[in-house]
Amino acid sequence: MTSSTPMIENAWNHIMLTYANGEQRLYINGSLSTSQQVTGGICQSTSVIRIGSGFGLGSPFAGDMDELVYYGTELTPAEIADLVAYQDNWYDTSSDHKITIDTDLPTVAISTTAPFLPDHDLVLAINAFDQTSGIDSVEYKVNAGSWLPATRDVDTWLFTFSPSGNGTYTVQTRATDRAGNVTTHSQALEVDGTPPVIFNTFGSSPHPVTHDTGSNTWNLHLSGILLPAEYDYIPTSLPERVFVNLTDQDSLPISGQFSTVPTPSGSFPYIWELDYPFDVRPNGVYTVEVMAVDGVGNAAVADLPIQVDGTPPIADIRYTGPSTTTINTGTVLTGTVTDEGVASEIASVEISFLPADVNDHSAVRALDLGDILHLPLDDNPAPVTRQAESANETLSFVDLSGSGTPAVCTGTGCPATAERGRLGNAILFDGVDDSLTVFDVSLNLAGNAYSFGAWVKPEAGSGDNALLAFGADGVLPGSLLLYRQSTNQFIYWDSASGEHSSSAVAPDQWYHVWA
Repeated sequence: MTSSTPMIENAWNHIMLTYANGEQRLYINGSLSTSQQVTGGICQSTSVIRIGSGFGLGSPFAGDMDELVYYGTELTPAEIADLVAYQDNWYDTSSDHKITIDTDLPTVAISTTAPFLPDHDLVLAINAFDQTSGIDSVEYKVNAGSWLPATRDVDTWLFTFSPSGNGTYTVQTRATDRAGNVTTHSQALEVDGTPPVIFNTFGSSPHPVTHDTGSNTWNLHLSGILLPAEYDYIPTSLPERVFVNLTDQDSLPISGQFSTVPTPSGSFPYIWELDYPFDVRPNGVYTVEVMAVDGVGNAAVADLPIQVDGTPPIADIRYTGPSTTTINTGTVLTGTVTDEGVASEIASVEISFLPADVNDHSAVRALDLGDILHLPLDDNPAPVTRQAESANETLSFVDLSGSGTPAVCTGTGCPATAERGRLGNAILFDGVDDSLTVFDVSLNLAGNAYSFGAWVKPEAGSGDNALLAFGADGVLPGSLLLYRQSTNQFIYWDSASGEHSSSAVAPDQWYHVWA
């Protein structure tokens, strides 16, 4: 029996075959296509149903097949039409679900690589990763304690590490991925809560200073050593920085805080050193505030006293024998050495003879007529220039008379030194605020008479320039020697005899003035 209704290729077609009362009927898509009468029975109880093949008749079926049904009765045309209409309204949905198989283990470790940790609470991070299913949980355990959960923070896990003293701590971390795979990692953490020890190497001897002409500072070289805590070579973090500050006897800072990096000498000790600057020449006892900090921030502080002697001794040669220009026999030269700084012993005195020109009078002493003050003014204490005067430094100019009364000045009120003089060096006054003061001269006066004078080289101008004054500080002097620029005259004045003037002189030349 052949269908009279053509099939639709590459589309779904519903085919139904019925048989009853010797008649076969073929339905295509719910409608009767053809029928025929057959003789004999076609239903065999021993028959099998072969799907997709015809027991050797024709070639096997090529195409899709779905919803095959077999009924034990003949369906009516209406039932077949209803079946087709019902199934034709069916639609299929499908879904899939991916299943991931995770057999690899996660990785886990504490992120810190620091050789030492401080002895206080510290939040540490744990890095945990699983490339297949991801991390479900992370736990940690310190020494023999219990497993505790770590807190997730985006891609890391955090926990608070709470050490209870110096030493080694074993910290285990455990990561579990979403498939239940577990990895455990163990890591040793060293804890250091003890700072280094600052060892006092200053001693009781005075320390010298050196002058830096570039910065115009007086530098005190400081150095020391750092030792392990309690002098015990236990595992400890290394010193990383030393901070140094100096204060005077009134606890006032000198030049602020300076720092340096200590250098190792083997494992220990560590050596530190630096040059601490002073704006003025220092003298006396100071306090060195030292703070040593190690790699985890442990800090040790020590206040160390130090004696500083920045003032050199002053040597004076006094020859008490007969005056002569030639020494051709053994001669004893005597003199004094004065040290006004910290009381440090005089180590040595050296004397040298230098060739001098006939007209070189730089070392000429005053006539031995009972002088109570002799200032050669050859000193070069700094040297000081008008541009580089220090605001606080006190300069001292030596007195060769033996009275021990030097002339002093302070800061910007000091004249410039090391100028070319009439006899050797000289000092230069700026005509504004420069002056020298000699205290306690009157203690060496035997009566009511005195004489004073100096070599001077006055500058041209229009004022009265005071050269020498004798009297009490802050009141009208008892006597005064000045240069009047308007008339180019030297003037002497005292409270008893009044004013006396010299004849006119030319400025910018050397004159010996005496009163």
